[in-house]
Formats: sequence, C-alpha cells, structure tokens
Amino acid sequence: MDQTQVVNVPRFAFWRTYLLIVSAIFAIQGITWMFFGSFDPFGFYTRLMAQAFWDTSSLTPEAQKTFAFAVVPLGATTTGYFILVHFLVKYAFPRRERWAYQAVVVALLVWFGLDTGFSLLHGAWFNVFVVNLPCLVMMGLPLLGLRRAFA
Repeated sequence: MDQTQVVNVPRFAFWRTYLLIVSAIFAIQGITWMFFGSFDPFGFYTRLMAQAFWDTSSLTPEAQKTFAFAVVPLGATTTGYFILVHFLVKYAFPRRERWAYQAVVVALLVWFGLDTGFSLLHGAWFNVFVVNLPCLVMMGLPLLGLRRAFA
C-alpha cells in the first residue's frame, strides 16, 4: 500500500489548507510590524516590554524609536520565512516530500527553543506567552496532524 492510501486525505487537506492560511497571515503580519513600528497597533506588546524592562507603563521616545527600527528586520525576516513555509506547504507537501515537512518542523522548533530560551534569560516572559506559545500552537498542531502523511 503506498503512502497516499494510508493518509487520511480530508484531514491532510484540512491541515494543509490551515497552514497555507496561517503562513499567509503571518507573512502579512510581518509586513504590518514594519509599518506600525510595533508588533501590534494598540501598544499591548510595548507596554509589557516597558513594564518588564523599565518598570514603566510606556517606552521612552528614544526606546520607541529604537523599537520601531528593530521590528523592521524582524518583520522582513518573518515575512520571508512564512512565504517560504507557504511555498513548501503549497508545492512540496502535496507530493509528500518528507524533507519539506522536516524543514518546517525543525525551523519552528529551533526558532521556538532559541527565542524562548533567550527571552527567559532576559526576563522577557511576556514574549514567550504573547508570541512564542501561540505561534507554536498555531503552527505545531497542524504539523502534528500531518506527521503520519510524511512518515
């Protein structure tokens, strides 16, 4: 029996479509960071950052200017990464190319481990809860759901 017969096709199609949508949303989100100069237009993240690092409710104008610049390369990198994920999911996943699945899983886990570890090292627990864990769940659950298709 070949691999395509073993895989639950409707479930595979659901998780693949989900990943296509989420990767497109995350790519667009990266672009918005560059325009807003923040991770969110309401200042929720920057308030948490100001509280964690300076015990204040807002960033100083200098810190805000620096942060607005810092999210530019982060937004561009995030956009590029999720466009790559989108193309892997769109073209390599339907052919059950195991390397593509492994690349997405390994990249997600390496990012999560490094970002979470260094966030905690710097006392930025808010980043782990606001960004890292939600992203891990949103990307990780469908990848778990697809793992049998690439076994």
